[in-house]
Amino acid sequence: MIAPSLNVSEKSTELGKGPLASFIKSKVWSLVGMGRRYLQKGYTTLTFRDGDYYCCYFLWFENESGYKLPVIELPVLSDDSAPIGILTGDYYRKLLRYYGKNHSLEVIKCFELLTIHLGVIPTEFIIQQCSDLARRLWEPSRIPLL
Repeated sequence: MIAPSLNVSEKSTELGKGPLASFIKSKVWSLVGMGRRYLQKGYTTLTFRDGDYYCCYFLWFENESGYKLPVIELPVLSDDSAPIGILTGDYYRKLLRYYGKNHSLEVIKCFELLTIHLGVIPTEFIIQQCSDLARRLWEPSRIPLL
């Protein structure tokens, strides 16, 4: 049987050091960058395969009582606009204002979820696990993510 694996033969005494930690950090930041690029294009959900891994990105809105709000078409930013992140830190505030136009009487919250799974796991299990993870992380708010 051939399966993806991580080389853990090198020992590291500090958490976050060594080749395994570097590999994981690069995968996570790669996913963050890809998610932000697609968010700039107006997408709120992204799933893609990256070698031996399956990556997912979700952005959703909910009201103060924790109910997921319907998805709306997000504004598309031009290709030459500053990337979403530290340089445009108020992007999410603007996004909340944009979404809040139709929900003026409610407090709107914006959430993101990024996951990385082994690529051998069937897609339907990955999506179900993402939904379960979001529900457990914010259990009191009863998030119906997917």
